[in-house]
Amino acid sequence: MPLTFEPAPFPGSDGKSRYTSPNTDKRRITLRAVDGTNTISIVVPQRPAGGGGTTATLSSIDPEPEMDPGQLEMRPFTYQYYSQAQEDNIPVHDSTAAVQAFLDQNGPKTLTWNKAASVRTLLLNSDTTILATADDLTVGAMLRSGTNKDIFRNKNLTWNPAAIIDQNIRISGGSWNAKGFDQTWTATEGLPGVLNFRGVDGLILENMQLVRAKVQSVHLQNIKNGRVSNCHVKNQEGQIYTDGFHLNGAIDGMVIEDCSVEGTHDDKIAINGSSDPYSFSLNNLLNTPNAPNVYDAMKTYSGQKNITVRRIEAIGGRWFVRILPAASLIENVFISDLFGYTHDYWLTFDNFYISAGTSPQAQPGQTYAKNINFTDIHVDCLPDESDPDLNKKGTAFVACNTDVVNFLRVTRTDYTANWCSWRVMGYSHTTITYNDGVEQDTAAGSTFTAPIVQLDTLVSHPRLTAATIEIKNLTHTRVAATASGSCLIKMDQATIGTLDLAGTTAQNLEYLLKMNDGAITTLDLTGTSLSGGIKPVYLEANSSITTIRFVGYGGTLASLVAGPGAANVGSLATA
Repeated sequence: MPLTFEPAPFPGSDGKSRYTSPNTDKRRITLRAVDGTNTISIVVPQRPAGGGGTTATLSSIDPEPEMDPGQLEMRPFTYQYYSQAQEDNIPVHDSTAAVQAFLDQNGPKTLTWNKAASVRTLLLNSDTTILATADDLTVGAMLRSGTNKDIFRNKNLTWNPAAIIDQNIRISGGSWNAKGFDQTWTATEGLPGVLNFRGVDGLILENMQLVRAKVQSVHLQNIKNGRVSNCHVKNQEGQIYTDGFHLNGAIDGMVIEDCSVEGTHDDKIAINGSSDPYSFSLNNLLNTPNAPNVYDAMKTYSGQKNITVRRIEAIGGRWFVRILPAASLIENVFISDLFGYTHDYWLTFDNFYISAGTSPQAQPGQTYAKNINFTDIHVDCLPDESDPDLNKKGTAFVACNTDVVNFLRVTRTDYTANWCSWRVMGYSHTTITYNDGVEQDTAAGSTFTAPIVQLDTLVSHPRLTAATIEIKNLTHTRVAATASGSCLIKMDQATIGTLDLAGTTAQNLEYLLKMNDGAITTLDLTGTSLSGGIKPVYLEANSSITTIRFVGYGGTLASLVAGPGAANVGSLATA
């Protein structure tokens, strides 16, 4: 049963409902099935009530004059025009020792960060709060040259959820510049970014600007009960692996909301499970001498569940969302209200680099993604003139063994290239739904022939099999005249139990569905509306349909099916 996101607000003292209770430091979020059953609850940390513990301001523990606050911003933004000399221009004074001495104290502590400073990596232990003014980008820190780590990490790193030591860490406000072009990947530290936490229960990151990571701006690994909100990533184009928010290893309870990500050359949001020798994820990134141990740890302590991503804006860059289970299970993911534009796929959901011949992860019956939901996705794909290779896509694709994946209200307008919008490639699936989508090609002279939906299999990957694929109530508008060979759905090397197209409308295409080397048990055309001369189905000789269901249809089976395989349809059901 698909689950929906249902916040459960606390009653305030004034009788109004709100999400933050004055008497608790937790917020409970309920993920409830449509029929009210199968309730899943996760606890996400809220702001501590405050009071108690040790407090200080940065200027009191480190009275040296602040650095030039203007250096916290990335100027100019686009990497092609940013020189190494500008990166090296930082003050002599290093605030690390003074700040770390305060942070090393045991017990609750709050540091008010009230100036611009230059630091090396700072380690945070339990019950630590760092506060800066949310709207003041002149306070924060720049990472010092050659640190080759992150600005903030937790003190006790662990992949093991049962071994987590660090709890209740919060960073709020400020501008944090990781000075990425002046950091280096190292054999011992791997991937330097802005924030890097591995093994924290109760993590809040909010109201901040994250600038110029070498790779991932926010790298979250083995996190329980985390929340990232109102964080704005500004990263360089051109640097591969510069993700905005990147999840690895075990995750249980994570909300990422109300954020923007600008200019990453990789994923805005990456939900990556474990890594193993068959997976592309991390193998080429960690670059550490103990890499096999890292793989083993991620495989042993993996599995990601109860993740909500909502109200995120993409500003340029490549992909928006990447989901890569590898050898672990990712389940109960709710992604909604994505908007903005990218220069490439808005969704990459795959074990693409795992092939059937080398790994059990590709075999039928092995599920690595379960109950994954996408709702209200409105992302454009715009050309990037500096990289023509990025101008041809703008689609979502799924290539991973899945059990229940739902797409609801996904829109695409003004196609920039002859490329499909939604693609399922190989692997086995129980149910995939793609409902209430809107596809609009407003290019009057368009000669695009690529399908809107492509269901197919790549060489060396397992054949696409699915119990049910729904593409219902999809609204397709095409201004251009019908192009020869065009179709709404193309199916190649695939076996599907039920393909449900009920309520779909399309215009100015040659066919609704074209099949090559395909087999469908039941094709449901009920309520479809086709205009501009569209024919319903074209079958090659190596394809077949057991039953076409078309409730209320008054014509013959022969009028629905064309092509060399037209005789390979068993029956027509109209009731």
